[in-house]
Amino acid sequence: MAYNGQYDSPTGKKNYVGDVYFNLAVIEDSSQRLEYFAKLMAEKIRFHMMDEGYKVQCLVGVPEGGTKIAQEVGRLLNIPGLRLEREVIAVKTATSKEQSNLVMRRNAGALESGAFVLLFEDLCNNFATTQKAINAIEAAGGVVVGIACVANRSKKHIAEWEGLPIIAGMSVPSEQYEQEDSMVANLITAGKLSTDPKNDWKMLKAAMEEE
Repeated sequence: MAYNGQYDSPTGKKNYVGDVYFNLAVIEDSSQRLEYFAKLMAEKIRFHMMDEGYKVQCLVGVPEGGTKIAQEVGRLLNIPGLRLEREVIAVKTATSKEQSNLVMRRNAGALESGAFVLLFEDLCNNFATTQKAINAIEAAGGVVVGIACVANRSKKHIAEWEGLPIIAGMSVPSEQYEQEDSMVANLITAGKLSTDPKNDWKMLKAAMEEE
């Protein structure tokens, strides 16, 4: 699978790839799973942020995976759970994922100027969209004070990014590769790379069953 993070290759920017994919969209498919992870994240945010003196006035979900759970966690914490939206700037190709910017359009009026915001993502690793999300929130008048995610798959087990604390529901480090790496180059040459895992989920499940 292609990941969101990119690197500079001899032929331009390319996405990192790996053989582990966290289909966290299944959390939204079940009210029980959503409730479980929302309670888990709400408790961690209380303990690691609010009890430590960080002021959190609003959660803002990063699409798509962070939006629904941000709203549910916001309900449990009794603070607004808002969302960003995507603007596509480049469609996916055989070796790269869709590229997009983030904007706060629908909820812009609900974000008070100077409000302290906790970004909410489903998965953290390369933080490829994090700066885009921060830019969108700052443009709407908010101040980002931390990052929350259901799963952190970074191998570095980092507890912060650019000075912002990271609150993760679970830490699940996994490998990623440049596309020219010998571990994956032959597979990519053979066309065995998914740049849209959610839509390719049936195909990926079939491949796992073959293994």
